Amino acid sequence: MAPVSLPVFQALVLLLVVDHCHGFLVSPSATYSVQRTSATTELAAAKATKKKKTSKTGGGGLGGFGKATGKWDGCESLKSWLIGKGSEIDPGISVGVADKTTGLRGVIACRDFKRGDVLFSIPRAECILDEKKADQTPLADALYPTAMERNALPSPIRVALLLLWLERKPSERAKWQEAMNAFPSQADFEADGGPMELWSSVELAEVECGQQIAEVHRRTQELLAHYEERILPKWTAATETPGSPLSGIPPPTFREFQHAVCVATSRTFGEEDKDGGYSSLLVPGVDLCNHDDPAAANTKHALAPWGNFVVLAQTAIKAGEEVYLSYGALPNRLLLGK
Repeated sequence: MAPVSLPVFQALVLLLVVDHCHGFLVSPSATYSVQRTSATTELAAAKATKKKKTSKTGGGGLGGFGKATGKWDGCESLKSWLIGKGSEIDPGISVGVADKTTGLRGVIACRDFKRGDVLFSIPRAECILDEKKADQTPLADALYPTAMERNALPSPIRVALLLLWLERKPSERAKWQEAMNAFPSQADFEADGGPMELWSSVELAEVECGQQIAEVHRRTQELLAHYEERILPKWTAATETPGSPLSGIPPPTFREFQHAVCVATSRTFGEEDKDGGYSSLLVPGVDLCNHDDPAAANTKHALAPWGNFVVLAQTAIKAGEEVYLSYGALPNRLLLGK
């Protein structure tokens, strides 16, 4: 497979978009607002203690990967699915364990890239899960049929509902099987530490940062309110209604709902809409990249005007270097909490 190349005019437009049009730049969507303050050393230590140095349950272990092969360790089927759906992925990209000390997986360059080279080009319609797809499902008709009810649910929650819908509809899940398999399970989060909303009260106490703990509790209570006031009653009623698309499909438990929301909020990228809002995008393959500070990340990413989510080399990347993208100018405390 040849390196990914865009038509000259598209490449020029995209570089212009990435460098100058912040409306297309993306970063993880946060369901809830947070104050931007520095993380404490205690919080960093607690997160490191919580994270187990084990591999993902669906991953390929700690065997590493060949830097000259473009191998996607444990994710080859995802790569094939993406390419089959029209994605363009440079063959000089490997996926595997980036840090054998911690077992942290990531994306590695197995050839030299120059600035402006395209690493990923993922079509939104065919490969990306977002709240717009959620809004087109029968689940949306049952849970939030009006614009007011839809707008009351933040976009990451609607993406989470889409994941729950796909899990409960085998015929629909089959269309997204490889992408769904790549998302972290509850067991993965438990093994890796996961978002703080999933920590026990004992584990949270180890953080020794009152503000962080208070924010986690606040977000949990807000999510519980969405579940108890907007999700559970309507889903339960629809389950008991003959002919409903949810007939006979029991509602998720709060823990299942919370897990789906954590998958969404820890992996989505936010696209700024024309009305000033944000659309949450789950971008399979791209979400395997780890974060670095915006000033240090060696790539930039954008939702291109022609509809693809594109990742470009922002600087020269040497073979063997890890590929980083920025999740945005987010505070350390929020990043550690995720």
